[in-house]
Amino acid sequence: MLKTADFKTCAQIQPKRGWCFVRKLFLCVFFCLFPIFSFATTLPSGYTQLEYIQSGGKQWIEDTTLKNTFNTGAVEITVDLSTGGGRFVGWTPTGNTTSDRYTVFGALAKGSASSKDVPMCYSNYQQWNDNFNNNIDYAKVNVLKYEFTSGAQKLYVNGDFNKESTFTANPTATNYTFKLFTIHKDDGYDAYVRIHDCKVYEGNTLVRHYIPVKNSNDELGMYELLTDRFLTNAGTGTFTAGPVVETYTELEYIDIPANTGFNTNVYLNGNMDIEYEVMIVQRVSVGMFGGARSEKSYGAGFNFPYNYNNSGATNMLVDFFGSQNSNGRWTIQRNGSTYVPEANKKYKLSIINKVGTFSVDGTVIDTHTYVADGIPNTVPYVIHASYNVDTFYYEYEDTIRFYHFSASGAADIVPAQRDSDGELGLYNKTTGEFLEKIGSGTLVAGPAVAQPATVEIIWDGLSEPDASGMCTYGETFTAPSIAPTAPSGLKFLGWIPR
Repeated sequence: MLKTADFKTCAQIQPKRGWCFVRKLFLCVFFCLFPIFSFATTLPSGYTQLEYIQSGGKQWIEDTTLKNTFNTGAVEITVDLSTGGGRFVGWTPTGNTTSDRYTVFGALAKGSASSKDVPMCYSNYQQWNDNFNNNIDYAKVNVLKYEFTSGAQKLYVNGDFNKESTFTANPTATNYTFKLFTIHKDDGYDAYVRIHDCKVYEGNTLVRHYIPVKNSNDELGMYELLTDRFLTNAGTGTFTAGPVVETYTELEYIDIPANTGFNTNVYLNGNMDIEYEVMIVQRVSVGMFGGARSEKSYGAGFNFPYNYNNSGATNMLVDFFGSQNSNGRWTIQRNGSTYVPEANKKYKLSIINKVGTFSVDGTVIDTHTYVADGIPNTVPYVIHASYNVDTFYYEYEDTIRFYHFSASGAADIVPAQRDSDGELGLYNKTTGEFLEKIGSGTLVAGPAVAQPATVEIIWDGLSEPDASGMCTYGETFTAPSIAPTAPSGLKFLGWIPR
């Protein structure tokens, strides 16, 4: 996954215990000069994030610091139940004992791999609502969000409301600890599940965020990000590790040399909005920014070529889903004359609602209205290459600088570097796919994109800070030259990265 900032709002911050001088926490976002902007919050050294960990019956994770002391909240869990079911998340007695089978909140998966119910209970074992009847497809990974109060429960699946039920809470079931995977070890509902992520809210405040990891000794568990704790198997047997989560650093651009291209695996059609930002670094002869044509007629599909020879440039074209006679082909002009392709100029092509706009270094030089059809391509769009019916050609001799390509609903492609091995390529933010080059050329990376980093600002209203000017607990880094303006009566101490 491409590394992106994991932002939290002020209301979602749960203060760490033990900070000196901490009176109030504010969330502030600074634009830092390092591209550590992980989709999953950056882990301490020695930990590696996994896509999931899988339980095989008698394994569970227990957070003894998170008890059911609140009656209103939510549990949001990303889970794969295709491997089985069982009671897989909730609050039960400390140590997962069988002498008390009460459950303050719990979720049960039962049924076939393709259709399961995920009923919930609140208060005790006897009050499972076994007729929840969600009929959710669990042949895939789903995000389940259970919202609960003292008298009602709602389930959301992948962000969409699914079901609501009511129950009578049992106030005698209190102070149980939160668990993942098997939450009742001896009741016949051992969990056989893969958990990818879990968040717990007290009211609307995020109080826990668990992600699957392994440590430097290959020990598996869930890392709790807000309190910085590694929680391991409290049961017997072992978890099974999922794949390591690959991360990628976004780059400002990437130079694509001769005889090198990319297959986006994206199929375009004439109803899409398209945007492409690119530069010619070295002109040699006929060049191609990208293309895909299911037919050989001039205007079919989407093609973005330019022609150049030793005696001068001839033209720059944009074909977009229509025949040549119905304005499917656009020959770009500037001041009434055919545009001459230029090196070291940044081009931006936008086709929005079938209206094309072409800019050079930020200045619009030409527009065009297409009469486009919505017939989709049967071949994928390729970058610095062409794909005509059954011929994929990438042996163009020019060098281009790629910045960005997007197609509505299908592609948001940026230059990227894979962190694990330094491999350069393109990353589709829409699909989460890393695209490797095709061909023999050597890609050249531009600088990493500076992204926002999320940090907690620490204010002090009780006493002077220590000699360092910072709170004595937690990791800190150099303050800005001008400190944020503090609320009345408070002093700026510093911040802690989140």
